[in-house]
Amino acid sequence: MNFSQQNLNFSTITQNFIKEIKNEDKIYTIIEIIVLIFAVFSNSLVISAFFIERNLKTRIHKFILSLSIIDLIAGIIAIPAATFFDDELFKGRQICLSIISTYIILVTISKWIVVAIAVNCFWVNIIEILKKCDLNSYFKCPSNNFEITPVPIGLSCIIGLIIGILPVAGWNRKDSDECKFFSIISQTYIYFYYSTASLIPSAILIILYGLVIYEIHKSKSRRTNRNSDDTTIIRVNSNSSSEISAISKLMSVVLIFIICWTPSFEVYRPMQQTSVIIAHIGLSMNPILYSYRLKEIRNAIIKIFSKRQN
Repeated sequence: MNFSQQNLNFSTITQNFIKEIKNEDKIYTIIEIIVLIFAVFSNSLVISAFFIERNLKTRIHKFILSLSIIDLIAGIIAIPAATFFDDELFKGRQICLSIISTYIILVTISKWIVVAIAVNCFWVNIIEILKKCDLNSYFKCPSNNFEITPVPIGLSCIIGLIIGILPVAGWNRKDSDECKFFSIISQTYIYFYYSTASLIPSAILIILYGLVIYEIHKSKSRRTNRNSDDTTIIRVNSNSSSEISAISKLMSVVLIFIICWTPSFEVYRPMQQTSVIIAHIGLSMNPILYSYRLKEIRNAIIKIFSKRQN
């Protein structure tokens, strides 16, 4: 009798546990669909802005357009693939690995384009803006020769392709055919991917933007020491508020990048679904971070909505 009761209790607990997992999966799927809609909407909006405003041709504009296109494709392919990964849906080991590799390639390209934007910001602020430009023109690069833009974008694509193609080329777990990222992808590759697609880009962002912030502070102290009359003090205070605004932009870029992309790692396996959602939110946050801060793109987006209302 006791034995049968124990069996009954165990089966009840098991059934309840399975129900909870299914409910969690449903919630995860709903959240991912919302993130997908937002990612497609935000990136499509930015891409549309470039068709509305033909004069968006500076280097930073080209970076943002490339980033939005990659994030849009990544959102359309990666989010549904990650949400609906299933052995029944993706039959065949190579098909599964191909889908995962495509996901990794697109996400890695997106990350490295963000790094390219950081390099551009560093170059303009340190080499050009500190000469005779407004320090708050963080995203407004006066001498943006977009002819060289394809080079960093091309390098980002090459890096993403090299890193992402490795699983389908053989760097995977041979002992598993289950079509799940952490089941079929080798743990050593996950460490490699985490280093090359999250740690290194994050470190570059911190170093480059840190140097820009340091130069902003140094420039501010130079101006304060050089000027003493009341009129100049007012101007210095005005510049200080602009510098604080520029610094807050830089810090928000770095923090959101680290928050969105650092959790996507084996260490966070108990919170796998949460970390995946956060990573996918990163794909939809890029347009907000970069595009909506730019007056030209913001005006183009306003034009899109005003045309629809008319």
